Parts: sequence; structure tokens; C-alpha cells
Amino acid sequence: MAGKKGIKRMAVEGAIEAASDFIPDILEKPLRRATGMSDLAAKPTKKAPTKPLAAKPEAAAPAIIRNRAGTSGAVAQDVLREAKKPSKGSPSYADWRAKNPGYGKLFDVSKLSEVPDVPQFQIPRTVPPRGPTARIVEALANPEVERGINETVERGIAGGGKEWYNTDPLLRRMQGVLPSSSVDEGYKNLMDLMAATSPRARVPDNVRTGSYYNYLQSQGIPVPNSPAAGYGSIAQKLHRDNVLGLQERGGFDIYKNPKPASFSSNLQGNQQVATIDTHNFRLPGILSGDPRFLETSIAELAKTPESALETLRRQYPGLPEDVIQSSVKVKPGKMNKKGEMGEDEVSMTYRPQSWVAEGYIPMEDALQDPGLWAAKPRDNEYGYYEQWQQDQAQKMGISPAQYQASMWLGGGDTTGLGSAAEPFLGTFEARARYTADRLGMDPEVVLDMMLRGEIPFLAEGGAVDAGQLSEKYGSV
Repeated sequence: MAGKKGIKRMAVEGAIEAASDFIPDILEKPLRRATGMSDLAAKPTKKAPTKPLAAKPEAAAPAIIRNRAGTSGAVAQDVLREAKKPSKGSPSYADWRAKNPGYGKLFDVSKLSEVPDVPQFQIPRTVPPRGPTARIVEALANPEVERGINETVERGIAGGGKEWYNTDPLLRRMQGVLPSSSVDEGYKNLMDLMAATSPRARVPDNVRTGSYYNYLQSQGIPVPNSPAAGYGSIAQKLHRDNVLGLQERGGFDIYKNPKPASFSSNLQGNQQVATIDTHNFRLPGILSGDPRFLETSIAELAKTPESALETLRRQYPGLPEDVIQSSVKVKPGKMNKKGEMGEDEVSMTYRPQSWVAEGYIPMEDALQDPGLWAAKPRDNEYGYYEQWQQDQAQKMGISPAQYQASMWLGGGDTTGLGSAAEPFLGTFEARARYTADRLGMDPEVVLDMMLRGEIPFLAEGGAVDAGQLSEKYGSV
């Protein structure tokens, strides 16, 4: 693996860009690197053996830095610069992960299916004075829905759902990295930041973005208006607001925003509560086929008005042209301080509930399109649905968090899950290994630096392309 003794040395191609428009000014300090750069050419590869060998994980592109002063600040700068402008030939995380599968190299994952030995407790929920909605009560009382959900959970258990939330090995690692007096606080802060950056994010992106805000917080760097290049998201404003809320309150508002508080609590080992996320809530709606679970309105960004119109025509051929035209809006760009006009913002609005009611979209088609279904419970539904899951989990002999995670994994094809079917800790480890490969460093060193808040994990690089992002799919 890159960074260990025996790695071939290669000359760094070109000069590293000296400034960044996306990195906060406070980060723009000169790099304290060693002045000498390796001028050794890569050694020629050996002739292939006559006997076929088993496929091995492919290394990443040449490490971006071969000689550095060794300071954590220099490494952090390397990460942020590479995130903004990846080296030529560098693989994306997705491409690297496809060639480097598996996990368990940095953590002992043998006991992930066990519930951590920490206090198990219930987080208070909103108690609706008029009770829960009729749609959630009727759906969960339907024997067919109950059977469908539990069959989904059984599939998820077989796929590793019981292992998903256990991050106890990460805590053990932090105990060897941080001063004993700050381990508990550091662990809580990290899991809180992972929860804060989880909305509408695939797990690999969630881990990447959470590590970025953990780096800012640990280094005492103010949260910028926009994240550094490569760490953005279609929900980056929400992520930023969540992070600032954590800094101001020291925790989440458990009544107004119960999902991230539950997610963080689950990651910290309390598996009594259920994280009701997009996929967890979509499943009973889709299984029931109840149109009341369809979203009333969904806003999505597009590159151009033409691409937005074409998308709607292609996805929903039954929509009248006047409905399609009225669903696309263009917001003119604003002029910046330099007198330059910003790009127009193009959006398209889906109205699933009314489109199905009008017959523009057949219900059988809507059932195959998870993005049309409600992605979160209402305030008066969260506690009721959580209690139902807790009861079902008890019958199965697993924790509520394991029940929820198994539903998440087992129902991915139905609900539009865009994340890999591996535990959170597996993705966390993979991010560390990817960053290490890209930097030409030992993954153990990279992991420990990240846990100390000295560096973020490396992003895939480049600015976020809003036209390729969707509010409809792939969120946690």
C-alpha cells in the first residue's frame, strides 16, 4: 500500500497550485515542505509471470506529495489542494473502492454485530396532542405491510444489518490516540458531526464531509459560508446550519430535528432509539401504496432549462406539456462584488401526489419510483413509527437500531438506496485508506491524524455539479 517501505518513488508532475479560491483565507499559509523533490524515475515493471496470479487491489494514482516537512498542517494543505484539483489520473473514491473492496484492515470488526456495552436509553419525542396521522396508523396496522417490512429486515440482517451502527472499535482507536481526558468528548463531537452532515448524503460522502467539519472544529477554524472544494453537497447549507447549531447549543434539537440526534446516538452505541431516515420512512408508504405518502412537492436543480424539460418529458411521458413547462423555473444569477454575473439557477418541481391523482403518473409507475415518496415523517409520526419498530425489534430479538439498519439495507432496491451495503465503520475505514493511497502515506497514520482533527479525509475532488445531484435519491 502507498506510503509503506518499498513503495516506488516517482517524480511529482508539475507544480502544486499555490492558492485556492475555495479554501478559507485562514488556511492559505505557505506549506512547510522540504525543498528537495525526488528526481528518481519509476523503476520498470517486472515481466509478468507465466502463471496467472489472483487479482490484487490496484494502487491509487501516484501520490501527490513525495517529500514534505511532515507537519500535520502541511498534510492538511495537501488534502485540501488535492480535493480542489485532483492530480492527473487520480481515481475517484468510487473507482478506487471498486478495485479495493473489503474492510477490517484498520479495525477489529469481529464483534460489530453485538450491541456496545453503553447505556441504552430512549430519547424524548414529540407527543402530538391529537395523536399520529391516519396514514401512518393505517399503514402499520396493515398485516401485509408489517409482513413486507419484516421480510425486508430479515434480508437486511443476512446482509449485515446488525453490524451497521457499531463504531466501538473506532472509540477504542481514539482512546489510544487522544488524551484520556478528551476521548469521550472527541468521540461524541465526531459522531455529532457525522450526523449533522448526513442529510441527503450517501454514506461515503457523509463520512468525507463530517471529517472536514471535524478538522475545522479541531483546528479552531471558523465554519466558512461555503465548504472547501470537494466537500460540498446539494444539502451543504443544511449541513452548515446543523454544524453551527451544534456549536451554539452543544447538541441537536431533539424535538424539531429528531433524526440527526438519533443517528448520532446510534453511532455512539445507544441502539434503543431508531433513526428514521429517508429509506426507513419510504418503505411503509411504498408497501402500502397509499397516495397520502406521496410527496406533495419536490424541488430539484438542473443544469439548463432545456435539460430540465427533457428530464421531465423522459421520466414522465404522461405529463401534459403545459404542466412540464410550469414545473421549470429559472432564477437569474446575481452580480458579485467584481461586477460579474453569476450563473442562473434552474430548478424543476415535481408534484407526485397531484400528478398521480390527475392520472398523469399511474400508481404502478409511482411504486417503482422511490423518489416520489415522502422522505421524512411528520412531527406527529416519528415517535409512533419508532415505537412500532422497537416492538418489532423486540419480537426478533435484535436492537431497534439493528432493525432499522437492516430495513435500510434489505429494502435498498425498493427505496432507492445509493450507498454500499457495508457497515458505517467499513466506509469510514475505506475513506482513510483512500486518503492514504492518494497521499502516499501509511493508512494507520492517516487515520490517527484524522481522529486527532489534524486533517480531513480526502474528497473526490472538484466542485459540486448541481446538475448531477438529486434531492430524490441516495440520501442517508
